[in-house]
Amino acid sequence: VGDVVGAMRLHGWAEAALVLALAAFLCVLVTTLLQRNREAFERARLLPLLEDGPAVADAPAPGPAAAQARVDTPHRRGTNS
Repeated sequence: VGDVVGAMRLHGWAEAALVLALAAFLCVLVTTLLQRNREAFERARLLPLLEDGPAVADAPAPGPAAAQARVDTPHRRGTNS
């Protein structure tokens, strides 16, 4: 692969992609670590705990009964069987 890339003179694009990815990573890192963003990230970190919806623990446990219930459920809308 290196010979093909070298023969086609494409090695500059690989270096440009590496520099672009590194710049994007550094932007995300700086944004995450800035003090002025701490409060927003702390609120975002707690969001799943503040929902009013049912918890995952309230869902039926997977097992043979749940699998049979899925098989018995009609998959098409409008069927009354």
